[in-house]
Amino acid sequence: RGAADRLPGDVVEVPVEMTLGRCLFAMVADLTIFGLLLVVAGLVALVLQGVFGVDVPEGWAWYPSTVVAFVLQAISLYAGGVTLGERAVLIRVREADAARTARFARRTSRLLLGIGGFTLLGLWQYGGFLQFLLGVAALVYAFRSEEHRGLGQWVAGSRPIAVERKEAAGGFRRP
Repeated sequence: RGAADRLPGDVVEVPVEMTLGRCLFAMVADLTIFGLLLVVAGLVALVLQGVFGVDVPEGWAWYPSTVVAFVLQAISLYAGGVTLGERAVLIRVREADAARTARFARRTSRLLLGIGGFTLLGLWQYGGFLQFLLGVAALVYAFRSEEHRGLGQWVAGSRPIAVERKEAAGGFRRP
């Protein structure tokens, strides 16, 4: 809605300075979501084994939760251009103007070089070292880049915008 259509009490997002702390907190939030899914899957496996006597395969807790984490991040990124962690700490993104197919390609590269790639590397037997390298690269870009962009954002050409939610002063509602 436009400024004239806002009512007192409506919440609007106001851009603020993008800080390194907010960027790092978004990264930690993304990893926390991944970790929580792993914990829940592990608890389900323990309950299935301990209470119901079901023999759960060794990788059962790891693989499904990793795939679910990837799918949730992909949905968030393709729907709004931001990861779940960025969404949680109120980071929005300004993407380069492009056709729909180019936007899909940019968001895919951002997903695979960000938390999505980090998550998928966990499915591979030898992915631990590559996860480490991807994590270090993301941190280096967050510390060294303008606007504290991560590696995925830098490759995709997107720029993060930190926002705060404030109550709008409101104007007159048009009939």
